Amino acid sequence: MGESNPNPVTEATVTETKKSSNPAAAPAVTRHLPAVLAGAETLTNGQLRIGLELRVKSGSGMSALRVADVKGVTKGEPVYITKPIVLEGKNLKKFLVKKGILTKVKPNDPEDMTVNEPYGKLIEDAEVSCDAFYFTTQDNPLLMMFQLKFEQGLIKSLVGDDDIAELFDVKGVSVRLLRCKKEDFHTLQAYAAQLAED
Repeated sequence: MGESNPNPVTEATVTETKKSSNPAAAPAVTRHLPAVLAGAETLTNGQLRIGLELRVKSGSGMSALRVADVKGVTKGEPVYITKPIVLEGKNLKKFLVKKGILTKVKPNDPEDMTVNEPYGKLIEDAEVSCDAFYFTTQDNPLLMMFQLKFEQGLIKSLVGDDDIAELFDVKGVSVRLLRCKKEDFHTLQAYAAQLAED
């Protein structure tokens, strides 16, 4: 079994004690250091390690796909995102129109994005998010969480029937993939805490 990263937090935390005339009463100050050592907790054996971070922009802002040790991935070192990634349906719809996968009703009107395909409205109404992605090989911890949200609702977007949508509608779907042994649960807890940070 390869070593997993026990603490993939972005920033290391250091506690310092302020100087004062009464050291025992001096409050502890916590400051956050830059992410230059992020994910390096298990890599301190004197060997040269190569880390990689791909910065990703999405509807939720900036995130990153981080690999703490490129050569160690097959041995259980993690690959993970640092913040959730969101793909907004309206931007996906524009992309599909530009690529000719969806066709506009009024192709010469740049403002009107109405499309001929009935599922075009569903795509525009949807928001796809990857809320968690922590991947390791073998039997090391793995956590993936995907969500699909609908602003108007799945049924209303597909059939355009307000009466049915008022009775009931599907507003979202989520899927979670989890693989974790009891002794590794703290690793995923630390990762989830990082995702929750602003």
